[in-house]
Amino acid sequence: MQYAISNGYIIQEIGTIDFKFNIAQIAQLMNTLSGNQTASLDGVGTLNLQINFSTTNSKINDQIEIQIPKVNTTNSFNYLDLMNSNNLLVPEKS
Repeated sequence: MQYAISNGYIIQEIGTIDFKFNIAQIAQLMNTLSGNQTASLDGVGTLNLQINFSTTNSKINDQIEIQIPKVNTTNSFNYLDLMNSNNLLVPEKS
């Protein structure tokens, strides 16, 4: 993994994650966990998975403006109405 630091902040990360899965060992584990003495799950080979990632962070500690919308009936729902519509509430006894 490589990273860059500016003014005490990590501003960039670059790396690679390599996964190698032995299919035969996974099959053996699955057979052991399921209690099967015979090889009900056969597997051969190796599965290789590589994940490359790169992140860049900018404007750390800059002022940002967050606009939160006004909540009204067109952009929200009433949780109690949702519960009642699915008959999830038990009716009160008289």
